[in-house]
Amino acid sequence: MCGGGARGRHGGVEGGRVIPRRLEGWTVRPSFVPHGPTKPVTLLIDDHGLTQLAGVDPVAWQVPWPLLQHLRVVRSAFTTALVATVDGQLFVWRSTKRSHYAALTPFVVAAGGRVERARQRVGAWIGAALVVLGASAGTLGYQLRTAPGLSTAERATIKANLTVADLPGSWTATGPSLLSALASTPNKLYTTNFATTTTLPPATSTFGQAATSFQHCFGVSNSRDRVFGKAGQSPLYQVGSPIFTSDVAGGVQVATEVQYYPRLSNVSRDTREINAPQFGSCFAQANGLIMKGLFDPTYAITTGATSTATPVTFAKGFRVGGAVLISAPSFVPAEMGATTTQSLGVYVMTQGHYEVTLYVLAAHRHQPTALVSTLVNTVVARISSSPGRVL
Repeated sequence: MCGGGARGRHGGVEGGRVIPRRLEGWTVRPSFVPHGPTKPVTLLIDDHGLTQLAGVDPVAWQVPWPLLQHLRVVRSAFTTALVATVDGQLFVWRSTKRSHYAALTPFVVAAGGRVERARQRVGAWIGAALVVLGASAGTLGYQLRTAPGLSTAERATIKANLTVADLPGSWTATGPSLLSALASTPNKLYTTNFATTTTLPPATSTFGQAATSFQHCFGVSNSRDRVFGKAGQSPLYQVGSPIFTSDVAGGVQVATEVQYYPRLSNVSRDTREINAPQFGSCFAQANGLIMKGLFDPTYAITTGATSTATPVTFAKGFRVGGAVLISAPSFVPAEMGATTTQSLGVYVMTQGHYEVTLYVLAAHRHQPTALVSTLVNTVVARISSSPGRVL
């Protein structure tokens, strides 16, 4: 982590190297966790990413530059604004110190962002920012629904996610973590924007490489692949849960992602494709590559052996899963900063109009089998009884 860094007004560049900086006096909107602190905020920035210290008793969130999408720094007459989307959620940091503009510029440029001087209020173009999420059916364009009323299907989609009440033991909602590479913004309902063309990611991108890996492992062509390829279909609604953390089973993080499809045939076709013995391990491997691609070189993540792990449940419904070993910094407080071998589990459940993905990051080599079965059983039972209109 960076410390106080060098001070000065010339962008923090010394001998061709961007010097870590400590920039105080910011506010952030929205908070990184529900009802979390938005001020005072200090930003610690270096070559690897941005760390936010928020609140009187500072709480730290670290975000690597690759996860800061649509990144830009804007200077207006009275403020400096840093703007980025993290997991589809737009965040805006503001400071009244104009010197922060010069300090941030080299980092934003190095991360591939934009540098602007605004002639009008920053909010005029922030409201028009396009939120792009990586989803299973290629790279899909989504827009955040802001209408005051929600349909039955929308409410059911939101309720299908895991909540803290579903989790046994003591759990807390977590800020950005390794699972942020896979899970979307918590509790934000997205509706497919059909005005946005669905495109597949470049083959050289992180998602493109994950797609290639999955298709080779699964034995399916890109044109017929419904998970990452051209045959994929867009869900009508999508919403993710918070990332929850607990010390049960030696340390574990979980999150769910729910997708609602308007036609039962959409889900049944997906189910037919993924109902194969190799799906669980192939899908886990692809998600491990996404995590690795988005966090390297910050954490130098490596992936290891994969396995299929279909949970045993009482509830009737399709479910399949797999796990991959991940070598990455530990999220367990006692091991914080140390690189450990962890297990990333990815479990898919389908029923009716719904497809749900459960992400489980275990602090050690093995998935918490009993916990996973309990959570999968909860989700399968929930989507089996959820209402939805057949189109």
